[in-house]
Amino acid sequence: MNLEPNRSIRNATARGNPARFQQQVEEGRAPVRGQGQVIVYDARTSIVTLTGNAFMDNNGATFNGNQLRYSMARGNVEATSTPAGRVRLVIPPNMMRQSPARLGPNR
Repeated sequence: MNLEPNRSIRNATARGNPARFQQQVEEGRAPVRGQGQVIVYDARTSIVTLTGNAFMDNNGATFNGNQLRYSMARGNVEATSTPAGRVRLVIPPNMMRQSPARLGPNR
């Protein structure tokens, strides 16, 4: 973990088999959960990058790919894979009836 001069977090890296993170977006909702071989959090941009067999669950919608970039501030997810790999997104039927703002934080 790297700190700013004022001791706030600049960035942090976690490595594991898998490394995991979670963010409580809204009280009463399930937290956003993710895992990958390497997780990098950039506090300046509020972006979490999960690399290596990355997986994320956001209120029942799941994302898989080689790399996922999750904006903690906006709730956006960008998924990429290796040339031979695949990206997978599963949106449960109950989420199709919700407004887009319910898929993630709307800040």
